[in-house]
Amino acid sequence: MKDLTLSVVGVLVLALALGLAFRWLYPLVDMSSELAALFVFVAIVLRLLLARLWALRRKPPAPGDVKASQ
Repeated sequence: MKDLTLSVVGVLVLALALGLAFRWLYPLVDMSSELAALFVFVAIVLRLLLARLWALRRKPPAPGDVKASQ
């Protein structure tokens, strides 16, 4: 449950950062609920892409490695 909570908090923080960056770049655009939902969607996609890249960066354990199986 702790991992899920951290993932949700991470996505929300990333969405907030995207929203603040958008607001800083385009101050005259009104923020709407659709725009906020778009930021959350983009944050989820970015989180999934970063997790995939992180998993690809790690090497798979050797077949005879005893430590990896424990």
